[in-house]
Amino acid sequence: MKTSYFARAFRLPREKFFIVRISIGAPRGGRCDAFLQSLAPSREMLAAGYGAKEYHAQLRAVGVEDIRKQLEAVKKAAGRREVLLCCFESLAPDKVAEGQWCHRRLFADWWKEKTGEEIAEYQP
Repeated sequence: MKTSYFARAFRLPREKFFIVRISIGAPRGGRCDAFLQSLAPSREMLAAGYGAKEYHAQLRAVGVEDIRKQLEAVKKAAGRREVLLCCFESLAPDKVAEGQWCHRRLFADWWKEKTGEEIAEYQP
């Protein structure tokens, strides 16, 4: 399991990758294989300009065990395909250097802190 963004994920061979939407908005120009609403920031969070504190509070409310169950169900549905947890931000190195961040990486960092399991960003 890795994280990525829609524009990259939709260019990958679908027989090898299982794309999971973790954004409240759905992407145009591509189809996702699954949606994990519990990992998507709410519309209210987006409107309020949320940060790690608010997003982590949402994840704590769902709980590690419920999230684990959801991720296991996604892995089972994916079969042998690589699971990609996706949202919109590209996180290009120049943008990250300017302070851009993304909730998919906030989730990956939180997950590693809580479980010790790393979820890396997909790099082709």
